[in-house]
Amino acid sequence: MTIVDPASPAVPGEDPVVPPVRAARRGPSRHRRPPRSWPELAAEVLGGWAATLRVALLAAVAFGGVGVVFFGASAGAGISGSVLAAAIVLACLRRREPPPPGSAEVTE
Repeated sequence: MTIVDPASPAVPGEDPVVPPVRAARRGPSRHRRPPRSWPELAAEVLGGWAATLRVALLAAVAFGGVGVVFFGASAGAGISGSVLAAAIVLACLRRREPPPPGSAEVTE
């Protein structure tokens, strides 16, 4: 028989530490910061930066995005141009039929 102290609900022999999974299900406690979304986190991090660094980061992201778009467009144009050139070459080769044997004119 186990004797339980009515003042403490903990059962003897049980681990008093609550696993993090169960703690998350219970809801926010007074010692945990509520979860933040990524825009709030980004605003907090970038808010401490100087304006010059924020503008530099924005410019790097913008130029990187433009570079990816132009690279994709040029790669698409290059691939489609190569396919078109191959199609033209194949069409030209199919039109040329070899002459029938013995029909070559011999000039003396």
